[in-house]
Amino acid sequence: MKKSFWIILLPMLLVAGLVLMGCDDIKLDGMLENDVEESARNVTVTSNRTGTTNGWDWEYWQSNSGVSNGTMTVNNNGTFSASWNAGRPNGNFLARVGKRFNNQNHTQVGQITINYTANNFNPGNRNNYLSVYGWVMGSPLIEYYIVESWGDFRPPGGTSAGTFNGYDLYRTTVNGPHVQGSGNFTQYWAVRQSRRTSGSIDVTSIFNEWNRRWGGMSANLREVMLKVEGWEAPSNGTYNITAYTLRYGNTTLGGSGTTTTPPANNNPPANNNPPSNGGGTTTNNGVTTVTAQSMTKGGQYTGNISSPFNGVRLYANDDRISYNQYFANNRHTFTVRGRSTNNNTAQVQLRVNGTAVGILNFAGTTVRDQSITVSHNQGGRTVSVELRCVNDNNTWDVDIQHLEIRAAN
Repeated sequence: MKKSFWIILLPMLLVAGLVLMGCDDIKLDGMLENDVEESARNVTVTSNRTGTTNGWDWEYWQSNSGVSNGTMTVNNNGTFSASWNAGRPNGNFLARVGKRFNNQNHTQVGQITINYTANNFNPGNRNNYLSVYGWVMGSPLIEYYIVESWGDFRPPGGTSAGTFNGYDLYRTTVNGPHVQGSGNFTQYWAVRQSRRTSGSIDVTSIFNEWNRRWGGMSANLREVMLKVEGWEAPSNGTYNITAYTLRYGNTTLGGSGTTTTPPANNNPPANNNPPSNGGGTTTNNGVTTVTAQSMTKGGQYTGNISSPFNGVRLYANDDRISYNQYFANNRHTFTVRGRSTNNNTAQVQLRVNGTAVGILNFAGTTVRDQSITVSHNQGGRTVSVELRCVNDNNTWDVDIQHLEIRAAN
């Protein structure tokens, strides 16, 4: 791997609203010190180095000149702190902690979310920022940033290509050093519309949005890292990430260490009461309510949303959510709360045990309940219930908050 960061800021381009930013990687991994496994203790580094601590992958890197007093401490629960002083124009410092996935694409990795808190957060001046960072090893080669906070300069400059869940989206093309050598590569950016120093990041939903707009995100995902970076003199800053949880698939990094849990058991027993762990399912007065975010996601683009409610967005045909439900009898009313993302009518197909039993229509952006009563002949069985996007012609998306099920006469 290569490691560095450069930027070209030309007055003429700034006038045109364009800023070309370069690669964060121009130093080969093989030239760093050997990877080390720090299985149960905290580690402090002050020179270029990669390693693993209690399941977390990490890296410290600074340019050969221009950076002084750089340091990073990685704790065994994934939290980390860093500080630096870059006194020369080419000074570049970074510290990052997360997970490398090697030969898996992000759908194989599973749903990826990050929760973090950065206390004593001082991004200093110049071009310093906190972001989720990594590479997608396809064609085009993609370097990506999900930027949460920054110093004087809000990357990458220029005019955004659109917005998504509170982030401005950008796509830039760069010619320079990268993880595979040197040449042209693409950068995808999601930059928060306002800075923050704590929160939850639905990484998968941003990946899906980039893929929906520009493609390329289905290739192998090299890593997902929470990164602090400073570059261009005079640059200095201090970060202290005091809480950090990374979830991917059924694995959670953070807290007391690494845990792998089985998928949530959403199968209610015969009395239609949910199991003790809930799994996002509740039963009251004979009505079972299942939150969309607790259901299993499928399709190419499906992802969580936080506005206008906590739910799931289906972007294209065959995007879907599903879970397993026990039915005591053969006839039920299914009510879905949702909306279209624009004035067109979005359509969601209801499937029970793999069989399509009806379509619910959501006209316009007002959140509303749509219901359908069906005879499904699955009484006494536990079967899948699925909500699937159908008849989409790329003119709408559909947001789903929850599904309610009640027995019908």
